[in-house]
Amino acid sequence: MIEAHWPRALSKAALVALIVALGCQSADEKPRSKPANAAKPRVSKPKPAKKVAARKAPRKKVSKRPPTEQEKATAKLLMRLNENPTDAATIAALAEIGDGAVPILGLALSSASPDLRRSIVKILGAISGKTSLHTLFVAVSDADPTVRAASAEALGKKADPTAVPILVARYDREDDASTRYQILSALGQIGTPGAIPLLTKEAKSSDGGTRMWAGGALCAMKAPEASAISKGLLADPDEKVREHVTKVCADDAS
Repeated sequence: MIEAHWPRALSKAALVALIVALGCQSADEKPRSKPANAAKPRVSKPKPAKKVAARKAPRKKVSKRPPTEQEKATAKLLMRLNENPTDAATIAALAEIGDGAVPILGLALSSASPDLRRSIVKILGAISGKTSLHTLFVAVSDADPTVRAASAEALGKKADPTAVPILVARYDREDDASTRYQILSALGQIGTPGAIPLLTKEAKSSDGGTRMWAGGALCAMKAPEASAISKGLLADPDEKVREHVTKVCADDAS
């Protein structure tokens, strides 16, 4: 039933994980049927000289947890989102479910569709609190640069200080310019001192875009270094850098 709704998005392994998450079958439960060609187990005859072994305790049955109403709603909405990953109403409805949707949203990040993964990241960013942070930490290393950039943006909006070392580490490995710029912007939004060394260094980069976003981030976080760095960037040879830094610093001063 579920497979019919997820023709292109989730791998078979992810589908199994989703089924387990919904309580259809426990991860520890043995398969109910054996393959037709499975070898029959050998039955050894007890030796007559030995006493009959004591009976083994009956195998404990693995209980199945029924899916919660939130899980049911999440799965149903995800199936709809799979058909139209940019549907604003579905995205808003999943975000409205909140923390209860996070485990299944995390499973759906194994989708082969970058559009679907990007929408899931957007939903995770809209869910308040810390529950979705770990899933976003994983998504910031996604194979698709647009998903990585969306994850950095979501972490910036959450403004949780625990994201700073994750973003700084990702920045050092990131080879996509747009994602690097988004990480710099996110660090400015979070505003903790741990990002200052990187932002100060990047504000002196030979790349105009890097200087622009790093300088803007320093202004946004109101760091002590921001004033001196931003004044230097106001005379930057790149007009876009001057305009961006002037706007960001003016907005934060107002």
